[in-house]
Amino acid sequence: MLLQTEIKKDLKKQLFINLPICFVFLGLAWFLTWRLGIISEDILVLKSEIFKNQQLFENFSTLKTQKKQVGPIQQKIASILPMKDAILPLTIKLEQTALSLGLKQSFVFGVENKSSDSGVSDISFSLILNGKLDNLLRYLEQLESLPQFVEMSSSEIIKSEKDYQFSSAGRIYKK
Repeated sequence: MLLQTEIKKDLKKQLFINLPICFVFLGLAWFLTWRLGIISEDILVLKSEIFKNQQLFENFSTLKTQKKQVGPIQQKIASILPMKDAILPLTIKLEQTALSLGLKQSFVFGVENKSSDSGVSDISFSLILNGKLDNLLRYLEQLESLPQFVEMSSSEIIKSEKDYQFSSAGRIYKK
């Protein structure tokens, strides 16, 4: 019986020592599991952000490449659409072309139409030319070869007594 009491005492002693150690280990295991869950959620969020950043970087790289490709096109558009101040030299060039072909020219500006959406606006004009038909056609060919964008909305050719008269209305597009 003495042996049994000693075993019971020894068992109680071991329980008092080992039970708190087990609770500490269980608590530590629960705490580590909880922290690992939070850390894994943080890792998933970071992975998602890294993926988004990689996509943004790829988009940025693509846009940078496209910007290089668009540069020459922008320059062409800039030369097609003159600034407001560059329209007067265009009309002088048209006058010189008419004179070199022996044509009489009457060029009158009309209304300026401003577009707030695209930044492109236009100025209407009316043009009257008098001269030989072949010279009128050469003038129109040279007008067509100008780098600026000039639109002719209505045109009319009338034969007068000895020459032809070309009447037209149109627009010159500008920035």
